[in-house]
Parts: sequence; structure tokens; C-alpha cells
Amino acid sequence: MGGSASTSKSLAVAPLVEAVKSGGDEDKQKAARIVADFAESDQNVEQIVDAGGVAPLLQLLDLSKSSLCAQSHAAVALRKVASVERSRARLDDKAFVAAHAKALATPPDAKVAPSAETRGELARGLGQLALKKSIVAALPAVIGVLALPDGEQGVALAKQHAVAAIFSSIMLNASARAKQATLEAGGLPGLVAVAKSGSDAARRDARTCLAQLADAPAHREAIVAEVERAKLDPGFLAGDNGLAARQGLRQLRDG
Repeated sequence: MGGSASTSKSLAVAPLVEAVKSGGDEDKQKAARIVADFAESDQNVEQIVDAGGVAPLLQLLDLSKSSLCAQSHAAVALRKVASVERSRARLDDKAFVAAHAKALATPPDAKVAPSAETRGELARGLGQLALKKSIVAALPAVIGVLALPDGEQGVALAKQHAVAAIFSSIMLNASARAKQATLEAGGLPGLVAVAKSGSDAARRDARTCLAQLADAPAHREAIVAEVERAKLDPGFLAGDNGLAARQGLRQLRDG
């Protein structure tokens, strides 16, 4: 009987996935919202993946094929899928990263552009794939979130999620490529700004990122200069950031 109940629930998801895939604009938006709401448990997320829901949700991130509302709901649903370990292991990580990076790369002043809240969800979803090498390709788009003007609704939280994604890429990936990509994409000013005036969690993660980046002698002088220009004490760059890193990773995983 338990098996029948599971099958019944899976069948209930299939029409929603079909609506996300081939419905009209309004149907896609409604179905994406229901899927996002449904993805509240590991079991439900597995059902969405089993029903082939990831690929059509990724399609909704493309505003040339979607609406802002549908994109927003899809971003939430995909972030929830990526947060479940078993489902994350089944993702086509390159397709996931590419779709998220493309959506994030939309200029804020474009005629149709994701809201700050949606950008935060996109960055948060990418942060769940920090162990994947493909995440490095998305770092320039994630760093772009740090350039959003402060004061607008959702911007502070979006920046917090973006910094968390950069943090997890650098710390979990343990990749020199992630550090280099962060610097080459112009991430330094944004990280320093958040290290100075972001939320408590964002400041902690930004400072740990900067300390990790400053480990490279070739970049240390520039990082110290940028920190001092922001009137921050550069002492945190030389300290032991191991505890801060562990605390940050614990919060990221628990969140």
C-alpha cells in the first residue's frame, strides 16, 4: 500500500511538470508555483526529479521563454532540488549552472530582468553545487549580484546569498581556479563592500573569502589596499579564519 501511495503522488506531479514544459504562459507560472511549494520535503523533491521536472524548470529561467513570475518560482523550486543531496547528485550540473548563470547575467537595467529576490534564489541554488568544478564558470554572474544598488527591496539578502555562493565555492571546492575566477571577475570591490556593511552572516563570509584570496602573495597587496581604502582594519586578513570558515559551512549546510 505504501508503494501505491508513492506512485499516486508521483502521478500527481507529472501533469504539473507537463504544464511547466508545454503549457501556456499562465499555466507555466501556476504550475511552477505549485511545484516550488510542493518541494518542501526530500521525498517530494525526489518525485519532482523522477517526473523529469528539472529540465523544464531550467527552461523557465530563460526570460525569452518565460515570465518574471514563472522564473521566480522556478528559481525557488530548483534551489530546493539542489539542496537535497540525493537529487543534487542526479542533476546535470553543467546545464544547471549554465541556466542559472545566464539568468543572473541579465543586466539589472534590461527591459525585463530578474528581481533582486530572484537573483538571490539563483545564487543560493548555485551555492548548493559548490563542490562541482562547473560552478567556477558561474562566478562572474554571481559576483554581478554584489554590484546591485543598496537600498532596493531584496538586495541585501541577494548579496548575502551571492557571497555565500562565492564562499562555498572557494572553501568547498578548494580550487585555485575559483579564487582566480573571483578576482578576474572583479569580485574584490563587492566583497570588500559586503565585508564592511553587509549582514552579520554576509560580513563573516566576505571576510573569510578575502582572507583566502589574500593567501596568494601576488594578490595580497591589492586586497590589503582595497580593504584599507574602505576604512576597514585589514587585520582579519592575517588571522586564523578556520573557525569562521567552519561556522560558515555549518550554517550553509544547515540552512
